[in-house]
Amino acid sequence: MTLLPAAFVLLAAPLASAGEEASIVYRPPADASVPVRVVDPDRAGERPLPSVAVLAPDHAGWTATDQPTLAFYQGSEGDAERIEVAVTPSDGFEPIFETALDAAPGEGVRQLSLADHDVRLDPSREYEVTVSAVGTTDDGGRAERTARAGIRYMPPRTAFAGATSGAGAGADESDLQRAIRLAGGGVWYDAIAALTRVIHAGGEDAVTAHRLRSQLLRQVDLALAADFDDRLASRLKPGDPAPQP
Repeated sequence: MTLLPAAFVLLAAPLASAGEEASIVYRPPADASVPVRVVDPDRAGERPLPSVAVLAPDHAGWTATDQPTLAFYQGSEGDAERIEVAVTPSDGFEPIFETALDAAPGEGVRQLSLADHDVRLDPSREYEVTVSAVGTTDDGGRAERTARAGIRYMPPRTAFAGATSGAGAGADESDLQRAIRLAGGGVWYDAIAALTRVIHAGGEDAVTAHRLRSQLLRQVDLALAADFDDRLASRLKPGDPAPQP
């Protein structure tokens, strides 16, 4: 799919009218040409480990907050002992943040807020987000499956004022509307975070949020995670709690 660069000014993003399915379009920043999202070669040996993927585009995605929420997909192919997450400057070696999470059973999407860990991004640097499913090989070594993606903090400014302020960016704007507006303005991570908040709330909009998140993920070729959202959207009824890890 060809993605159009983000417009400089965006109006409020309306939801679909009655009888129409809501849609969302990600328009990447104009400088989003260098691919940085990768999946490392498996180092799992004979140990079956789940696939992992950072919910991110193949270039360094934007966030408009210095303490963003990160989201990642965990598959169901195997069992991990833990999930390790790190954030490292692209021009450095030492992480500014790293943690280990208990591995959740089964397939799902999980999120982690840097604000909960008092970690801030510097707008002058790009960062690499690393997510690893980790286990132990039969001979006691480290087994892992690792995915990497890029993130860049862009403080609110005129360059994408329509995505972070202006029409529709007020108290009456829903998280669904905010996600549509931010995705159209190239602010990927915050759009995904807004949709994931709706999903985890389990309210009447959770089904729509699953479908919108799936649309975004397919636009950046994250098919496994998109398939997961589509399956849940087909099973849930409005108002059901979302079965997320």
